[in-house]
Amino acid sequence: MPLETIPDRLKSDHLFLLVGGNPLPNLVSALLLARSTATIWLLHSKGEDKEPSTQKLAENLEDALQKKNGDWTIRLEPVPTVSNLDIENRIAEILKEIDKHPPGRVGFNYTGGTKPMAIHTYRVMSAKWEQKSPPPVFSYLDPQCLALRIDGGRGVEEAEFSVLKMPAIRQAVALNVDELAALHNFTPTNNQEKWATTDDVPELINLCRALLDLHMTPIGVETWRKWMFDEKLRAVPDPAQYPLLSGVRAAMDGLCGGTATPECIAGILLPHKPSLPSCAKWFIGGWLEAYVHASLRQLQNDFPVEVSVGLQYKQPGLGMSLDLDNAMMFGYQLFALSCMVSDGKNRKGTVKEHLLEVYVRARQLGGDEARVALVCYYDNARLLEQELMRSWDAKGKIRVFGKSELPELSRHLADWLRTTNL
Repeated sequence: MPLETIPDRLKSDHLFLLVGGNPLPNLVSALLLARSTATIWLLHSKGEDKEPSTQKLAENLEDALQKKNGDWTIRLEPVPTVSNLDIENRIAEILKEIDKHPPGRVGFNYTGGTKPMAIHTYRVMSAKWEQKSPPPVFSYLDPQCLALRIDGGRGVEEAEFSVLKMPAIRQAVALNVDELAALHNFTPTNNQEKWATTDDVPELINLCRALLDLHMTPIGVETWRKWMFDEKLRAVPDPAQYPLLSGVRAAMDGLCGGTATPECIAGILLPHKPSLPSCAKWFIGGWLEAYVHASLRQLQNDFPVEVSVGLQYKQPGLGMSLDLDNAMMFGYQLFALSCMVSDGKNRKGTVKEHLLEVYVRARQLGGDEARVALVCYYDNARLLEQELMRSWDAKGKIRVFGKSELPELSRHLADWLRTTNL
């Protein structure tokens, strides 16, 4: 039977972490391997030899660690990135600081940083504690199977701890999307278009499903767009004029508890700005985001996941922004989902561009562990998915949920969650 937690003998009083371009593995490793009053040493690059500085990421990581445990002592130390002699001399200097502290277990997680930093730091630490006790604990966070691997050696047994399969460990490293974004210096924006979700109005799912069914056929899409653009959202759909919209109208009537009016529908969808023309974005594609959010929420009956919708972030002073239609966190693993409502033509190139955009954004936040999906009306979703996995070298990292999967999306999302890391 697998252990449910990391044994204390494998945790460290002094934990060394290499801060690379993605500080997420460092945060996870610290949460699992640092003792409650440990000193955590963040070894970051100085910004030389064409390698960017990771000091700011180390500072963000320091903030995240202090919020998790205020009893930790955090030390930021710059380290060269390329020259083996410079790296080893700098590490030797840093390790002299250890001798000033009470004896204890030393650990080194070499997941981040450059390869020269990892190799030469490992060498210096191995030599320093070759004959001393207790021996150091060397570890690596595997992004492919989301497991913490402990190197075997003198006095330390080789071990592997699955972050996904061990509930206590997964809970210890659980993050939300805001925490993940903060590691990269992104802060939430003040979203002025905060649409209602099925959490706020459970009956909204009926309107989402009516629109889902309507978009299954080109004539349905054409009728919907004709109503939006010809009528300019001045009134709710009239089934006598638009027979194909009778299901949508019935769902709107249900939302209003009788006969739908523009004011009632707008007040439900966008309470702070209740006019039907202001809801144009929701009618064009926001409803699919709401439907995906409701489908993700169903997963919480069987999985310990956190679900978010309509996320918008910015980097202060840099003008950079990042948007996610829907996101789900499973432990520290990010699942990012983007939505694309078809115009009835199902253009392959447009679908690929849309998926690539969210793929880049998600990996920027969640690193190699991130998983990405596009929810759309594309007919040959599986073929496209396989093609993109090969061309992007992204096996197991992307999904395309197409037209055939939309009616039972929650079931397909559950299958994705179960199998994506196998």
